[in-house]
Amino acid sequence: MKFFRTIAERIKHGYKIADDCYIAGGGRDELIVEFKGKKLQISMERLAGGKPNRVIYPSKDRKWLPPHEHEAVSDVDYHFIIDAVVKSFESDGEVVECQW
Repeated sequence: MKFFRTIAERIKHGYKIADDCYIAGGGRDELIVEFKGKKLQISMERLAGGKPNRVIYPSKDRKWLPPHEHEAVSDVDYHFIIDAVVKSFESDGEVVECQW
């Protein structure tokens, strides 16, 4: 139980997952990721029991959060961000599936 509390505290308070990439908050079914000063919301589902522990649902409508909402997120940046999130959770011992 302490393990999951630690992950939840890290998400709540933010932490670095790659160069210029931070988990900046989120809730049960979403993450807010900051990348090069811009924020992006990622949909994610936590599963109770079994594997995988989390499923990430990449969006087809990729937009930065305000004040950068009119700028498109490049495919290269988006894949980098998703890969960094997956690797971060996997390094914490979770099994993550990404629904590309």
